[in-house]
Amino acid sequence: MSLPKFNDVPKHSITIPSSGKKVTYRPFLVKEEKILLMALESEDQKQIARSVYDTVISCVQEDIKPRELTVYDVEYLFLNIRSRAIGETATINLKCENCGHENGLKINVTKVKVDNKKIDNMLDLGNKLVLEMQHPTFESMLDNEEVENAESLTDKVFAAVKTAIKAIHYNDERLETKDYSQQEMNEFIDNLSGKQFSIIREYVEKLPKLTQDLEYDCEECHTHNKLTVEGLQNFL
Repeated sequence: MSLPKFNDVPKHSITIPSSGKKVTYRPFLVKEEKILLMALESEDQKQIARSVYDTVISCVQEDIKPRELTVYDVEYLFLNIRSRAIGETATINLKCENCGHENGLKINVTKVKVDNKKIDNMLDLGNKLVLEMQHPTFESMLDNEEVENAESLTDKVFAAVKTAIKAIHYNDERLETKDYSQQEMNEFIDNLSGKQFSIIREYVEKLPKLTQDLEYDCEECHTHNKLTVEGLQNFL
């Protein structure tokens, strides 16, 4: 007699932040959790990101277009899938702003929201140069070797900037960035002025992201800390 396989996994509904489409999802199973844990133990950021992405694709029940899911879509979906699978709380480590002591704080991950404010995707850089921007997809960031190999925050910002530029409008022409090489895009960005690049960087910094406002008293010096935690890596 073969062992039983259970198929009564509960299903839940959720709205994809970027599109507003409502979908159903299931919690991840042990086989998927095993892959996630192995990725976390490896401390390989690309492996972790890939396992998060694959988990989301496996657990969402509707027919979705994975390539269109933004970074914050995948992170938000994963966090909710995780909460249904292993619980709504997670312990994160936060350094006190006064003494630097690392505090273990238990948070409710279901209260993590997407800061999804409207931002203009057409950036006028002057001199008849306008950039058409987009919210980077999770898959585009996975496939971007410059993001993977970035060793500093500056490198990551430059890599994210290139991923966020969808098209360049100049002298009544629209140039799709997908038609140009990484080297050509590097040369284009390198020849922008500091003021022009700051406009692009401001756009990237305003892109929707996971956020949660937290307050706690340091267990070491009792200083009251207030901060906003951003990004999935803080909630894993």
